[in-house]
Amino acid sequence: VIDNDDVLLNSKEKENIILYPGRKIIEDSSPSLFSFGPVKAINAPLYYSLIVDGVEINEFNDLNVTNVITGEDVVIKLQEFEVSNESDSIHPWLLPVCKENEKVLNGKIQVNKDLVFDKCTSVKIQPGTTFYIAPEKSIYFYGTVSATGSSTNPIKFVQKTPGKPWGIIAVQGQDAADSKFEYIQVSGGSIARRNLIDYPGQFNIHDVDNFKISNCIIGENFIGDDSLHVGYGSGVIEDCVFKDALSDAVDIDIADVKIRNNIFMNSGNDLLDLMTSTVEVDGNIFINGGDKGISVGEWSSGTFRNNLFYGNNIGIEVKDKSVVDLEEHILIVDSVEKGVNLYRKNDRYDEGGTIKADNIYIIGNAEDIVKDEESKVEIKEVKNEFPLVVDFSFLVGKLDLQDSWNNLEVAVGKLIGDYQ
Repeated sequence: VIDNDDVLLNSKEKENIILYPGRKIIEDSSPSLFSFGPVKAINAPLYYSLIVDGVEINEFNDLNVTNVITGEDVVIKLQEFEVSNESDSIHPWLLPVCKENEKVLNGKIQVNKDLVFDKCTSVKIQPGTTFYIAPEKSIYFYGTVSATGSSTNPIKFVQKTPGKPWGIIAVQGQDAADSKFEYIQVSGGSIARRNLIDYPGQFNIHDVDNFKISNCIIGENFIGDDSLHVGYGSGVIEDCVFKDALSDAVDIDIADVKIRNNIFMNSGNDLLDLMTSTVEVDGNIFINGGDKGISVGEWSSGTFRNNLFYGNNIGIEVKDKSVVDLEEHILIVDSVEKGVNLYRKNDRYDEGGTIKADNIYIIGNAEDIVKDEESKVEIKEVKNEFPLVVDFSFLVGKLDLQDSWNNLEVAVGKLIGDYQ
């Protein structure tokens, strides 16, 4: 008998359903390297009763059943046995159904406690909205976010109590795919932890595909490493300004990101830090990184074109089996220590870094290119004189060079001053 509490599968419509395993909690006081408490969670059978329409009992072998983890086919066996369900899991079919809804935010929003939007809630933030965030409080988005300000009416995330950092902004999970942030300003955040996930940046994009961050100003952060942290997923970061980061301005881990036409300035450590990621870095300016302009590590790959590096301790660093292609117009000026550095840092990798280019411009008193024995440099020509300004047309609108490199220092100083 089919009633309202039953799940009906129609084989003719090829419906899909996932059957989850169960778990059981047992007392366990035995010491273990991986034990952190007095109980242990172990696997336990979880049983399902299915009513299948249009299939005779002897036709069950015609059903397509797949292990969603391994991708291997599962053979259904018909047998009689007594069900003894020892699992203490909540049965998936008893969990509340997610009801999709939309939340519109505008005006002045006082965040006096953690603000959490579940994966079923899509959030739209209107131009001019300002979030006044109390110390150590955070905002979590688990559904799609559309925060669209304007050049004259940006969306702001600021400290409610001046001098006391708030927590973080987190956009978390695949249900937040396609989120976009345009003309937002973020400053004054720190770090937080929720659901066993650490958020090292004041603004975090985790496990989100097809995100977009554009025309934003991401400013000073406190306590944590990163001003913006991207982990897993894919997206675009373009036409933004990242300034005054406590450590790394932008940290990208295990992600595929296009980074276009941004300005990075005045970070305590790296301006752009890459780990196990694939990136395209095009049309950016990197100014006054406390350590590196770009750090490329742990088996990352990147294509760089049309980038200016000015006044960083090291312009570009490539390490630990990472490979960078410098396709055109890379200019490194006045690095403190090295223009380019390549080496093997982590013993888990059997190679250092590799960099490839037809040519690269390195100007200043620092060493041009330094590498260890495990690294490779495939550059046809290193030029120590300034190129034609016209070849760096991507700087137009960012730096007032007046058709000459003679006032580069003044132009950089003016650019920094414009965003103070």
